[in-house]
Amino acid sequence: MAYLFRSVLLQSLSKTARPVWTTMQRNMSSHNKETDEEFDQRWKAYFDRPAIDGN
Repeated sequence: MAYLFRSVLLQSLSKTARPVWTTMQRNMSSHNKETDEEFDQRWKAYFDRPAIDGN
């Protein structure tokens, strides 16, 4: 069982997965930086919606 887990873990960390992560990182770096205040405001606006609980 431990061998199977180790094998799956090593496959997930193999070199084939790295180009995808690099691409994601490169695409996301082009976005503007969000300040802490902007993030807090966006977070509060999202979770303060009246219909968030399905009402």
